[in-house]
Amino acid sequence: MQVEDDIELLIKSYQEGEPVAGKIIQRFRPLLSKYMDLLRGNVNVKDRPTVVFLSLFVADERARKELLKGHSSSPFAARVAKSIGKALDRCLRDYEDAEIYNELCVALLEMAMRYKYEGRSFLAYLSSSFHFWVYRQLSKLLQDFVYYCDVDGYPSPQTPESIIDISWVNESSLPPFSSLTRFERLLLYKRFVENKGLGQIALETGYNISSISKKISQIKAKIEAELKEEVSVYR
Repeated sequence: MQVEDDIELLIKSYQEGEPVAGKIIQRFRPLLSKYMDLLRGNVNVKDRPTVVFLSLFVADERARKELLKGHSSSPFAARVAKSIGKALDRCLRDYEDAEIYNELCVALLEMAMRYKYEGRSFLAYLSSSFHFWVYRQLSKLLQDFVYYCDVDGYPSPQTPESIIDISWVNESSLPPFSSLTRFERLLLYKRFVENKGLGQIALETGYNISSISKKISQIKAKIEAELKEEVSVYR
């Protein structure tokens, strides 16, 4: 409890503007180092948070479920996890370790700034959501990387341009989806293609239900505005 209390005080100090960012980074250096190793292709398939992070990149829902279900024992899951790790390393090979580490630090500090105590500690918040914050923070470096595999878990030769593997969202440069961010397209996919409830989406992304509901309403409004603009052009 003392450790949790000390961290809560540290996070509060950071939110109040005190220069403690370096202390936060130092405190969570083991976590940051774990993700650095992972992004360089060193995958521990027995580590649940690692596998949850990797599953965010899997396009095929069956493969994603199998990966999450049998990460510590399934040869299929182990093969997929290690393949994703190698693919991530290839995608990031043009970036220095310091650049990638900086992105991880940004994700950590953004979580620290946004954190609100709502019955769970910052450590619990970090444990449940850091993987998604890293996933989102690295999106610009990974250029919408997504992993496809065949029925045996081996990489597919497909090289899609977007994390969404359906044509009407995949072409993100085309209206009405050109105004959406990658994260917004992901929410759209989870809500209306995978047909997931707001609670499940909130759990997977680390946001609360009200935030997800508000964000999806904003996405709908953006799409409507894009469509209206497109129609006006042809009038």
